[in-house]
Amino acid sequence: FTMRRGRHHRQRRQEEETHDTAARDAGLSVRLSMWDFEQCDAKRCTGRKLARLGLVRVLSPRQSFPGLVLSPTGQRVVSPADRLIVEHKGVAVVDCSWACIE
Repeated sequence: FTMRRGRHHRQRRQEEETHDTAARDAGLSVRLSMWDFEQCDAKRCTGRKLARLGLVRVLSPRQSFPGLVLSPTGQRVVSPADRLIVEHKGVAVVDCSWACIE
C-alpha cells in the first residue's frame, strides 16, 4: 500500500510541475484548476482543451481546493476583495453541463 501511495504522489507532483511550467510559459500568473464532470462534448470543451495544453490542472471530484471556486450555482460574485486569494491560492472552476444542474 505504501508503494502505491508513493507512486501516486510522485505522479500527481509531476502533473503539477508540468501544469506550472505550461502556465508559466503561457504568461499566466494565477494557478488554474477545474473539476471536470465530463458532461459536455469533449471536442468542444474549453476546459479540457486547456487541460490538454497544460494550462489547467484537473482535480478529482473529492480533491479539495484552497482558492476561489467558480461554480454555476454560486451565490456571490467575484470582487476586488478576492484578489489576494486568487493571487496566492488560484482559481478553480466546476466544469459541468448547464442541462445537468438541478
